[in-house]
Amino acid sequence: MNKITAFHFNKLSKKYEKTVYENISVHGSNSITMRIFTDEPIKISPEDYIFRGVTSEENPPKDKSYKITAVYENLRGTRPHYKIKGEFI
Repeated sequence: MNKITAFHFNKLSKKYEKTVYENISVHGSNSITMRIFTDEPIKISPEDYIFRGVTSEENPPKDKSYKITAVYENLRGTRPHYKIKGEFI
């Protein structure tokens, strides 16, 4: 499995909150589809950013990140997950 770093923008603090997810699958290059396998709530929404791999940056390295365009909750069944679509910016 791959690792990603998600950058969720907190509107109250006006800062990015960074989370690394490990139990994922990623498909595509310029336009990607990711699945984060969990039944726990996650903080990811359209307009947030995903970096493939792990980064120490506090803000998304926008020249190397994907902007999230859609998030789907697929929490039923034997492999609950979130399906996320993104575009390279």
